[in-house]
Amino acid sequence: MPSCCLSGGYQDNSLQVYSLGRPKAVNHVIRHVDIMTCLAMDNCGRHLVSGSRDTTCMVIEITQQVI
Repeated sequence: MPSCCLSGGYQDNSLQVYSLGRPKAVNHVIRHVDIMTCLAMDNCGRHLVSGSRDTTCMVIEITQQVI
């Protein structure tokens, strides 16, 4: 898996994926209906948990397709 940076908190409720070797976003994922307020990765780096102002938490399996 390539090195990347994951970020949330955007007005479009998306999770942005940035490759550390590129200057722009390489993917984005929209699952929440309001702005993401927190992100946490599990110890293995395979699952990302996101929390949102919509009062939900979501678990996203990190795959090559997401990145």
